[in-house]
Amino acid sequence: MAHRLSARPRRWCDDLPAVTAQIDCGGGQHRITWRRGKLVLEDHDLLAERSLLALGSDAPPCVEVLHAWRRVRDATMLRTCLFREGTMPPAELAVWRAFYEAETDRLERAIFPVGGVAQAPHAGRAALRARNLRMWDTTLIEALSPGLRTALALSIIVGIARHWHDDEYRFRHGHRVESALATIANRLLEESARRWRCNVRPHAIFTIDTQALAPWERPRCAGSVGTGRAVASLSLPVSWLLDVWARGVALVDGCFVLGVARRPRDDTTLHVVAVRWARDARHGSQMVAAPALLRRGADGGWSLRWTADEPRSP
Repeated sequence: MAHRLSARPRRWCDDLPAVTAQIDCGGGQHRITWRRGKLVLEDHDLLAERSLLALGSDAPPCVEVLHAWRRVRDATMLRTCLFREGTMPPAELAVWRAFYEAETDRLERAIFPVGGVAQAPHAGRAALRARNLRMWDTTLIEALSPGLRTALALSIIVGIARHWHDDEYRFRHGHRVESALATIANRLLEESARRWRCNVRPHAIFTIDTQALAPWERPRCAGSVGTGRAVASLSLPVSWLLDVWARGVALVDGCFVLGVARRPRDDTTLHVVAVRWARDARHGSQMVAAPALLRRGADGGWSLRWTADEPRSP
């Protein structure tokens, strides 16, 4: 009797759309695509390129980007990937390439003083070469489109989330993802509060304290808003950036989404927990977390429907 194969578990990247960009390579425009968690060179035979590199050939720009992508995938690149605006013009990248090549040539010709240890000159040269290569890798990533940089940032966040149980790793890198999380979530929560409370003054002060939780922890929120001031606290798992923000559902119909309550069976509906602002006796509003259902329309946009009591729409 034949047995039905179990379905492959859904990965963090399965629900995210592919991102394609073009870069100058070999006198033409070549396509680079991020798809299902991997960077793919659409216009290169990677096996053939590796064979040429082994024979001493220079790497074409597409392959350089792929190598840089793999080497700089660490927490120190998170804010560069998420918050650098625009794309580096080809002329500026050409200037940086010339600088990198000149520095590489200088290092190859450099003469280091011989110390007490015979390997000291070699070790010093290797360290400088590694620093120079890191600079060039970072420049290549900065030259990518914002969509590709965001995809790389998500890969970095996955790595951070997987090591969150490691106290030493979290001590060294946790503040990087917490800073990125706060920058993104605070802006969206403030926008949500302003849309729900139409009488909030344009220059009202918003004080939002956001903390990063372990990927397996539940999100928490509390806060109030009046005409001139708003105070709120958010505690979000680092996986919020993958499960909510990366999907494009962090703010739907003016409502801030705290988390996905149930894993979807398809890509058209999501059961979530979202934030609404309930009026209180002091003519202000209190933050309330409530279950909701998100539906994707034919145009790809999302709409929100509360699944408990129906609140006043923003």
